[in-house]
Amino acid sequence: MNEPQPGTYIDQYTFSSNYLYPFYKRVIQAITGVRDNLPDCPKHAPTGTNCSYPNLGINDKRHLFFVEPTSVRNLLDFTPQHSIPFSSYTNIVYAPHVYTHVFTIDSILHLNQSLYPPSFDYAYETALNESVGLQSAVLVTEFGCGADADERLLVPTIDSQDKAMISATIWPWKNNCFQEGCETSWSLYDSGTLNSTVANQNGPERPNRVRILSRVYPRGVIGQLKQYFYNTTTSSFIMTVNCINNTSLLLNNETIVYIPRRLNNSVINVTGEATLKKIIKNPDQSRLIIINPTCNGQYHVFVANNTNAIDELYKKTVINNNSTNVKSNNRHKTIQSMKKVYELFQLLHAAAVKTGETFVATSSNFVNKFTALQNAVEINIKHIIPLLNEFHKTFDLFSMY
Repeated sequence: MNEPQPGTYIDQYTFSSNYLYPFYKRVIQAITGVRDNLPDCPKHAPTGTNCSYPNLGINDKRHLFFVEPTSVRNLLDFTPQHSIPFSSYTNIVYAPHVYTHVFTIDSILHLNQSLYPPSFDYAYETALNESVGLQSAVLVTEFGCGADADERLLVPTIDSQDKAMISATIWPWKNNCFQEGCETSWSLYDSGTLNSTVANQNGPERPNRVRILSRVYPRGVIGQLKQYFYNTTTSSFIMTVNCINNTSLLLNNETIVYIPRRLNNSVINVTGEATLKKIIKNPDQSRLIIINPTCNGQYHVFVANNTNAIDELYKKTVINNNSTNVKSNNRHKTIQSMKKVYELFQLLHAAAVKTGETFVATSSNFVNKFTALQNAVEINIKHIIPLLNEFHKTFDLFSMY
């Protein structure tokens, strides 16, 4: 379900616990037949909380179920929810969207971007923590921005994905746009051309977006992936893996690293407890690095434009013994920011609900419904402006500490 909306429900924690995740649980029960140690619900009342949704007879346990948190996460870069397992089915993927400084509350209210969110890493750190609580995998299923903000927004969020070792899909892949402003649309491709009234969808790739998004990355890893990072500026890549258990290692166990075709002259180096087995060139001229680990310790993979750059990468290699490289600079400050920004969300949500109620109650008095909406906003905005001003003051004071 794409960006589920809480409607007029202001307590997001309760909304997720009582409505959103129970809905996901029932869908999984119906399709997989998983019962979660509960009896079947009667057919006349299939949505009870103390029983399983009736098995639809599909019994499909071969697929992944992607579950998205409430859309409020787009505003906060964290999800106000109790992240605990909601299903005994194991093939679940937590699928948040990340739009730091695009849709987050600082952008909507034109706050100083340094106030909140605390970093680009923050959204991925919280996504990891939430997925651990849910006991699920994690895939960010949307991120992106306008093409005029590539260096300011797209590059930092991609770098944060690497640090957190989280995969993601950009929004959108293509679009057809034939009006003013299309040159800064979000697509990886420029718009096609209009042929009479029919749009040709196959416009050219945007070179700068290809440079940023077409990256070296690990496709499959034997061992524990400790870190990887692709430098968009230098087109260099480094990966560190720990593998210390060779008892279960099979002859065909291979680590695979992908290199896009635009980097087909890059130099490759494998060091430590692994050897470069072969390089496969794909029909599209991209390459796959096939690596055989010994699993007697740590190994590194380097990709760069030349051997000198490889040497520099090797010198700068930093081994991080934590599960990820994402850290909060100040955990206390981060937690306080989360509380403060959630208070602001509740304030805005309450104002929006009151505006809607006023519109419903008064719209029959207006011929023009847009005028009715303007009236509803004017009635309610006078109550919220002082509260917003107070929030700005307290948030500014908080940011000074």
